[in-house]
Amino acid sequence: MQNYIVVKGARQHNLKNISLRIPRDQLVVFTGVSGSGKSSLVFNTLYAEGRRRLMESLSAYERMGLRKTEEADVDLIEGLSPAIAMEQKTVSRNPRSTVGTLTEISSFVRLLFSRTSRAVCPYCQEALSVQTRKKITEQILHCSPDTSIEIYAPILSMPHEGPVALLKEIQKKGYTQLSWNQKMLDVEQAEVLFSSMSPQAVRLGKGDSQLEVLVGRITISASVEQRKDIQAMVDKALDLGDGWIQIRPMVDKRFVWNPNFGCSCCGMVASEISAGAFSSNSPLGACPTCTGLGTHYEVDLERVIPDRSKSLAEGAIQLLGWQCEQEKFHKNRKILEGLATRYHFELSTAVKDLPDEALYAVLYGTQGEKIAIENPATGGKLMHERFAGIVNLIYERFNANAKDEMSAMKAEDKEVMREQVCPSCGGARLKAERLLYRVGDKMIRDFSNMPLVELYAGCDELLRTAPQVFESLAAVAQPILQEIKTRLTLLLDMGLDYLNLNRPVTLLSGGESQRVRLTTQLSSGLMGMIYILDEPSVGLHPKDTGKMIAMLHRLRDLGNTILVVEHDEEIMAQADYLVDIGPGAGLLGGEIVAQGTVEEVMSNSKSLTGQYLSGKQGIPVPTQRRKACDGKYLEVLGARENNLQNLNIRIPLGCLVCVTGVSGSGKTTLVHNVIYEKLRSRLDGKSAYLKHDVELKGEASIDQVICIDQKPIGRTPRSTPATYVGVFDAIRKLFARTEIAKQLQRKSAHFSFNSPGGRCEVCSGLGVIVTEMQFMSDVEMVCETCRGRRYSEDILAITYHEKNIADVLEMSIEEAAVFFADQPDIYGKLKLMNELGLGYMKLGQSATTLSGGEAQRIKLVEELSQLKKGRSLLYILDEPTTGLHPDDIQRLLTILQQLVDEGNTVLIIEHNLHLIKTADYVIDLGPEGGTRGGQLVAAGTPEQVATCEHSHTGSFLRNLGMDYDENEVRA
Repeated sequence: MQNYIVVKGARQHNLKNISLRIPRDQLVVFTGVSGSGKSSLVFNTLYAEGRRRLMESLSAYERMGLRKTEEADVDLIEGLSPAIAMEQKTVSRNPRSTVGTLTEISSFVRLLFSRTSRAVCPYCQEALSVQTRKKITEQILHCSPDTSIEIYAPILSMPHEGPVALLKEIQKKGYTQLSWNQKMLDVEQAEVLFSSMSPQAVRLGKGDSQLEVLVGRITISASVEQRKDIQAMVDKALDLGDGWIQIRPMVDKRFVWNPNFGCSCCGMVASEISAGAFSSNSPLGACPTCTGLGTHYEVDLERVIPDRSKSLAEGAIQLLGWQCEQEKFHKNRKILEGLATRYHFELSTAVKDLPDEALYAVLYGTQGEKIAIENPATGGKLMHERFAGIVNLIYERFNANAKDEMSAMKAEDKEVMREQVCPSCGGARLKAERLLYRVGDKMIRDFSNMPLVELYAGCDELLRTAPQVFESLAAVAQPILQEIKTRLTLLLDMGLDYLNLNRPVTLLSGGESQRVRLTTQLSSGLMGMIYILDEPSVGLHPKDTGKMIAMLHRLRDLGNTILVVEHDEEIMAQADYLVDIGPGAGLLGGEIVAQGTVEEVMSNSKSLTGQYLSGKQGIPVPTQRRKACDGKYLEVLGARENNLQNLNIRIPLGCLVCVTGVSGSGKTTLVHNVIYEKLRSRLDGKSAYLKHDVELKGEASIDQVICIDQKPIGRTPRSTPATYVGVFDAIRKLFARTEIAKQLQRKSAHFSFNSPGGRCEVCSGLGVIVTEMQFMSDVEMVCETCRGRRYSEDILAITYHEKNIADVLEMSIEEAAVFFADQPDIYGKLKLMNELGLGYMKLGQSATTLSGGEAQRIKLVEELSQLKKGRSLLYILDEPTTGLHPDDIQRLLTILQQLVDEGNTVLIIEHNLHLIKTADYVIDLGPEGGTRGGQLVAAGTPEQVATCEHSHTGSFLRNLGMDYDENEVRA
């Protein structure tokens, strides 16, 4: 095998015909400013070509269902192996996909339970089991010698002929005594008794009268003959009792055996376990209420009608189509008028003053009663209809769109609903009877819900005590437990100890998702592969970066080549080989600036990355820290959401504030779930969805809260950076003002690819034809009519400064800023995007291709462009340095500092020390993640936090040389 991957003449995207040799079986880091061409080389060239070649080696049948990969624009690549790429994207949108299913640990847990668990009766705590005739005989013989026992056959059903006929049949078989509701009778006595009773009074079965036929009595001894006698009596009892038998000792408690899997003490019956019995994705195991999801959506009346002082006529119902103050001829308005007539109330009456019966009818319907409603479509003629109620209509529409995650109606319905833990399974996802099973003293939901670090400790304890816990099944349990421990070790080494197996993959951050997937590759033990990772340090506290590096080295030492796109200086310093691409972004990038060992790159004066690594260039620490504006603070008192432990904090307003801490310490819970949710609910007049009460003080000083997260700016190719920030509207109007457009009578709407008029109608303005394949991935082909340009020929003939609308969409933001420099309403936003390091991005680039960090910076541009002076705003950002080179971070900091200088507060969740050290105030949570987090470890300026011995963040700030000065300006 070759020692190098050789690339010659790579021209993908902005790459400038570059050639290089990449050492195999090494950890190779590709770095450079945002947009320099790193992803174009690593993902769009190396990975794309490796995947294409692998697919071409497969047969046509094997390629079915695999997405076609276009050939990379490169002259030659040699030394490629099969490649696996792990990008910063959530691996699945399926709510059934969890950390446990992704790592396959849940499969081993299910195997452990199906092979070694014991079931416990929920009523009497006795072990459940299946009793054979031989087992029943053995258990009777295990009674103490001289114990007198009685063997009965329970009669659980009454024949049609009635009780007297039943007794005659019993007597015919030679039995003379029976027990009727625990009272001994001769058959003749029972016949007299039953003759005097009605048939209804002699009902048999569970919960009804008990009729048991005495088969025999015996005193236990050690004789061999007695075994045969007992076996004969057991057989007779089981035959007569249709598989049921009852052993009633003269002393001690009575025992019940049945032919099913169940309790031998109280007769409780359970179903036996099978392969899918513990899977929430199988009908055998899934909770029937939530179908194995663990949660369900419930309508929240406080969100449906947030302000009960409003009337229905004033739009009290917060649901599209029911806010009918202006809709006097709308059908929904007529329904409300019909309800008002029937239940005798006025639409102008405040909701809080409506009669209970009337409000109930509005929300839950008329319970089948028809009411008179004017029909606007027929000129106001009356029609009589039943009304289901607002709440039931929401459920009906929500369930109808259950499988369509992109449905606008479903999104609207979610606004007035809350996701609640399933009341049937309590979030365990499984049927109640599956929770009867124990391994040790733990149910399967305990295994799934406890933090991974606790699960590891529990499995370790089970391994050490396996002979006592599992007895004869210890040999079965031990290898399963060892495999679970091995996989858990990888997750713990990735700093993911705070997660649990039940955590949905949809709730993982991009960095968490990538690290979880990396552990699955390590556990596979593959050799000779190329692994490609996109910023694996994202979401990692510096404390855990060392563990990530060790994991990458382990993967390398198995005989794999690790290619990493990364900006983290610690990971770069530990790389075997470094490739710096640049020198700038977009058209100014696409070249190999430096390559070699870390030392060789650091000594290269042309390498911006090398300058930062060597310390010759860096982000300066502010000489002064801001104090709280006018002494104002936002105080959070008693926060107890998720893992927060009755947390009290103060956030100085008018400052740049960083919330730090290891992964899982409670940062997101505090900032998003508590602060943002509470402020948003107050400002929007809606109820906050918090499980626990929390008090905010000082919120009156905040005029608006703006959360700029990393969620996509759009989920379809029709959403682009230009459409999101609003410059495309101005560009379309500019084209509509050209002389040619006026002559052809083309308006701005004709230049939209999202609406008919000027777009190519063959591809509906997408530029590609998408063919939906029922059992395979959708196939995309460039539209032959417009050749991928989205527009009709007459629109493409209209130009502005010799560029048509399609040419403009293909421009990078940097190019467009120069092109539209004389158009202030366009240039201003493009300039902001350029300043935030987005100049390499195309105006018409699909939103689906953007990373979380890119989406967040585009949102920041949109907010900055609308900034109004004189208002106190709170901006919330979640790891804004994601995907940024240190030089890009410097640009971002300039923008954030300008925001604060305008009198606003910027609250940031961050791990990057370059940004943390420039903050005015730091709030460090921890000390660890999960249940060991949620506490305030340190708060103050970066210098003050650096003095805290218990703060992980503080220790890394100390390593940067942050010294505490008592004369420093404090927040």
